[in-house]
Amino acid sequence: MKISFYMEDGLEQIVFTPQNESEQKLMDRLHDETRTVEIKRGSFFDCQGGWKRHGVHYQNSAYGGSSVNDESTMVVLRPKLVLPSANQK
Repeated sequence: MKISFYMEDGLEQIVFTPQNESEQKLMDRLHDETRTVEIKRGSFFDCQGGWKRHGVHYQNSAYGGSSVNDESTMVVLRPKLVLPSANQK
C-alpha cells in the first residue's frame, strides 16, 4: 500500500493507493457502505473498544517486557449492524 500526504491551501488529504488484490479489497470495503469507519490512535493489540493494537516488544530487556508506542493512527472498519425492518417477520 502506498500512502501519500497532500497539503495545500488548507486542504489536507491522506491518499491510500493499493498495490495488490488484498489491499484493493480492503479499500473497496471503505466504499461499499457495509461498514462503519473510525479513526483511532494507538498501537496494535486487543483493546476494549474492539480494535487491534500492536505493542513494541524489546527482546533485550531483562523481563522481555514491551513498550507501547501510541503514535500510530488506525482506520478501523467494522461491519454495520443490520436491523430487521418492521415489514419482516
